[in-house]
Amino acid sequence: MARLVTLFIAVLVAASLAAVACTGAAPAPTVAPPAPTKAAEPAKPSAAPTTAPAAPTKAPEATKPAAPTAASTVAFPEKGRAVNIIVPWAAGSSNDVFCRLFAPYWEKELGTTINVVSKAGGGSQTGLTELALAKPDGYTIGLDSVQTTIAAYIDPERQAAFNRNSFAPIALTFIEPTALAVTYDSPFKNAKELVEAARAKPKGVSMGDNGLMSGTHQAAQVLQMATKVQFNPVHFGSSGENTTALLGGHVQSSTLAASAIMPMIKDKKVRLIAMYDQQRLAQFPDVPTLKEQGYDAAFMLSKGLIAPAATPKEIVAVLESTMKKAHSNPEFQKKADEGAMILRWMDSAGYGKHMDEELAMLKVLIPAMKAEAAGEPTK
Repeated sequence: MARLVTLFIAVLVAASLAAVACTGAAPAPTVAPPAPTKAAEPAKPSAAPTTAPAAPTKAPEATKPAAPTAASTVAFPEKGRAVNIIVPWAAGSSNDVFCRLFAPYWEKELGTTINVVSKAGGGSQTGLTELALAKPDGYTIGLDSVQTTIAAYIDPERQAAFNRNSFAPIALTFIEPTALAVTYDSPFKNAKELVEAARAKPKGVSMGDNGLMSGTHQAAQVLQMATKVQFNPVHFGSSGENTTALLGGHVQSSTLAASAIMPMIKDKKVRLIAMYDQQRLAQFPDVPTLKEQGYDAAFMLSKGLIAPAATPKEIVAVLESTMKKAHSNPEFQKKADEGAMILRWMDSAGYGKHMDEELAMLKVLIPAMKAEAAGEPTK
């Protein structure tokens, strides 16, 4: 039996030697066994998995604060990043004055700097085009004079690069009283005298406005349609130019935003002979409305802030809520009142509805204005 075992072992050894000879890998089998043990030893870091899971647990914690949902509301505005308000009219216009008055109060609520940037030109079209094409991230917004903005895109001849769908309403902030103004020493002491002079001599009485199809031009058109007389309209590029022309005697009357000429009214350089409102304003208790003087003509310019259309709703909500707090500030309200700005508040949804209603109204008024303005000299 022992001989059989010895013989079996000898056969095995011979077979293995033959295999080695064929493969040429003789030493491998001897070294191979230890290699597995070494490989297995590194695998021993099955303790590593215990440390590895620890890393994943930390990773989720790190990403949690930056979770997209929370960040979109909380992270706007970024620290140290300013918000720019494009005012599509010249510096010193009533719209510019409002934004510069409002900005410091809104800065406190928003927690960042607010820059008011005047971008005049094209009867507000230049600035509105820039706003419509701006990055919709909440850092570029604009002042919207609802009726003027609509007039810019409703007229195909103006080829506006924007329309109702180009902007997201943030909130409506104030309504501007529009007034019929003459110089303080003018022979016209009330609207009736001015209207009757124009009736006696059609196109013989000049009336300035802030620009063709501007809000003040719209107001002047409302008066013409109500009185059925023809003034000689003179269209300027801004309220500043309109006021300067009136003071210089280049026009006999002007339709102007009352807030833009407060200093001239106080200094008795300009006299308001009528307000385009349904009732007298507390700021101008002695100035009768057109309605009081027998003319069914009322027109108010509504103003608000808008953003490029694709601005995320969460960012619009932050802008709207902080605006509302600033708008409610008693100190700001007092200053606005002193500047003849009639504050109104409409949230984003209400403001959007107001835009749609004004659009329907202006679809009727603008064609009448264009027909009236055909062939009229513009300046």
